[in-house]
Amino acid sequence: MEYIDTHFHTLHMRSKGLDVPQLYRQLQQEGFRGGIDAGTHPGDITERSRLLQDFDTIVLSGGAHPGALSRQSLDELLAELPKVRRAAEDGLIRFIGECGIDLYRSRDTLKDQQKLFAAQLETAETLKLPVIIHNRQADAQVLEMLKEYRPSCGGIMHCFSGDAGFAVEVQELGFHISFAGNITYTNSRKLAEALKVTDPRRLLLETDSPFLTPVPKRGRVNHPGMMGYTYACAAETLGLDITQLAQQTISSFDALVHPHT
Repeated sequence: MEYIDTHFHTLHMRSKGLDVPQLYRQLQQEGFRGGIDAGTHPGDITERSRLLQDFDTIVLSGGAHPGALSRQSLDELLAELPKVRRAAEDGLIRFIGECGIDLYRSRDTLKDQQKLFAAQLETAETLKLPVIIHNRQADAQVLEMLKEYRPSCGGIMHCFSGDAGFAVEVQELGFHISFAGNITYTNSRKLAEALKVTDPRRLLLETDSPFLTPVPKRGRVNHPGMMGYTYACAAETLGLDITQLAQQTISSFDALVHPHT
């Protein structure tokens, strides 16, 4: 079965001990069609692009994750954002992000998170690139900012964790929704309802590797080769054949990456 993984972190997987280039080469023989290697800091783009230069079906994003504010000040991160713009102009990245708001880890930095998010939404609009959104326990705040800035190229609400109502609102703003391995967890009824109201043309699936390892592999380092468990769960929820769902998500992904073809 051919499949894509909409969101994974090559450098984080490598830090967990995986030989990622070797893994990707092996997975390509097993149907892995690529996806998005997601950035978390403006300074990681060069290393990631070099590591993945032989994998032309893997596209890169570049941006500053809200968690970066735990290590650097807002001013320092804003000063690094021109690296993202240059990388886009050089063709190294195709998406801005992941960027957004995370109130699970820190509420104290909300104002700085909003300013960092706003700067990246503005960068995306200037460059006419889609945005990869990180949203953790911040539905209202994220939605407010997306309504204010209205990214014209849309993007991906990655690792979706909201309810069906939020899913509808996000799609009305032109965003795709990507579900991760947490839809396989026992407390995922809310996500199942959100999945059911997602337009097939806006539905994507991901691993968020090396995080959110799906059932039944919990406790192991996640990687794109575990994508099948999430596909199987989503297919069952939607009453679809897994191969049909995989082709559907490939089409959705291709339309987002190549909007004018």
